Amino acid sequence: MSIHKLLTFACILTGTLFLGCGPERPAGMPKIYPCTIEVTMNGEPQTEAVVHLMPDDGSKWYAGGTTGTDGKVKLATLAEYKGVAEGTYHVSILKPVDDPNWKPKKNFDGVLETEPGWTSLYDLTYANPATTPLTCTVVAGKNSFEFDMKENMLIKSSSKK
Repeated sequence: MSIHKLLTFACILTGTLFLGCGPERPAGMPKIYPCTIEVTMNGEPQTEAVVHLMPDDGSKWYAGGTTGTDGKVKLATLAEYKGVAEGTYHVSILKPVDDPNWKPKKNFDGVLETEPGWTSLYDLTYANPATTPLTCTVVAGKNSFEFDMKENMLIKSSSKK
């Protein structure tokens, strides 16, 4: 092998090592593992459901993401690092939808807000990490979980007939 080819190979290898490592991890960040969550409603994939995993141990290494058309999301820790640390998590899931009870109102500056508000398709109990009954435990290796949102998990309508 010529010296030119050897130097070219060394430059490519060095560049791959530095560029392929992704963003620098924060100090103290634990090892993270691939984690996919699938959200369905009565077995049908739920697109654009927002999923968050909040650690039960109180650490700052939360993870989250938004489901695609297949109802699945590959979670990222701190919204940037692909994967989730080992541990038990409370799982919050919400699916943004237009709020049928929204009415235009003035904000703190007296300006009329004209953008429609939103709420979650699912009962807000499932959107709050402090109240959600949904949990998962991430272990070393590849992780996959499915949460099937049932009819009784939908937000209750407050409209009167």
